[in-house]
Amino acid sequence: MAYTQIGVGAVANDNTGDPIRDAFIKVNDVLDALDLAYALSSTLVIGDDPANIGTPAGFESTISAADGSNDNITIAGDGSGDIIILPDTGEIVLDGLKWPQADGSADFVLVTDGAGQLSFVSQDLVVDTSPALGGDLDVGAFDIVSAGGLDITITPNGTGDIVLGTITIDADQTAGAGQLGHHLVADASGVMTLGVGTQSNDAALNSSSNAINTGAEKVQGYMVYNTDTDNPCWAVGSADADLWVDGAGSTVHSPS
Repeated sequence: MAYTQIGVGAVANDNTGDPIRDAFIKVNDVLDALDLAYALSSTLVIGDDPANIGTPAGFESTISAADGSNDNITIAGDGSGDIIILPDTGEIVLDGLKWPQADGSADFVLVTDGAGQLSFVSQDLVVDTSPALGGDLDVGAFDIVSAGGLDITITPNGTGDIVLGTITIDADQTAGAGQLGHHLVADASGVMTLGVGTQSNDAALNSSSNAINTGAEKVQGYMVYNTDTDNPCWAVGSADADLWVDGAGSTVHSPS
């Protein structure tokens, strides 16, 4: 609150101080201001002149409800007026949370560092160069697609695998010239790894009496790697004379 000191003169009874009436007018002004500030239910009306209400330099100002009252503190603007809080060089702290001193970019959101400091961060994966999921990613009814014909790369860290539903793919293997003809095969634990699977050659695949055609494992879709052609082929059925075809469905072996 702003106040005017009572003039008491330079020394006692020098007749330079305020008259008694003027002095008590100043006292009443102070009492009225104190009564306004500490009333349990009151409205603080600030006029055009902000000098009407103030605090001496070097003191902190606090607006608080009376101890034990559990009353709300309401700050209400008039009509369409905004409520503006303008610290000088300090920060705005609301119930222990420090608010950012600058606005974020469009569509940024507020996050806390867990120590009471709020900041604006992007929720746009294009802007965020190191996004990290805090839970499962629900794509809803949408797909994960790449623009411009780009690849979609899934890279587990270290020896991590790729899990698709109930199928686990060993993702830290190398696929190159040394793995020519290799394909994904399941091991005893159900993990899909690069392997050569079953190998054979032209003569065996073309003979209906060879074990490759008479074995119990020859079923529709069964794949065999032909070491003569360095290409895989698939059985169209489980009978001894059923054909073997390539990836395009063209016949490559006719057992007889």
